[in-house]
Amino acid sequence: MAIDIDENYVRMTSEKIAEMERKGYIERESIRKSQREYSKKELQLALRDLAAKLGRLPTPEDVQKMSEYDLEVFLNVFPTWGKALKAAKLPATSGYAGSNRAAACAGEIFHIGGENENRI
Repeated sequence: MAIDIDENYVRMTSEKIAEMERKGYIERESIRKSQREYSKKELQLALRDLAAKLGRLPTPEDVQKMSEYDLEVFLNVFPTWGKALKAAKLPATSGYAGSNRAAACAGEIFHIGGENENRI
């Protein structure tokens, strides 16, 4: 098996090694992140408000129809819709209004304490 040597990679590595020997560290330019038009907090609060209005978890379609923010804004700031809901502290797997019901069901299923202690 043959391995091709990339001349650019060799040159960059040689320069870094030389800089490390001269300075003891490698100096890099700072990369500035672009400023977002909307803050994460602002978008999280918008999702929470929308969930309260709907009485359930908002869907991307709900955002398109009812939010003052474009769906694309949410998808640019958060990697997935589930992470947007999680960041807004909304449970991604259960209904917003039914979250207490889910907790009650969990208690029934696991029978914590008493004679059914080990039953699942």
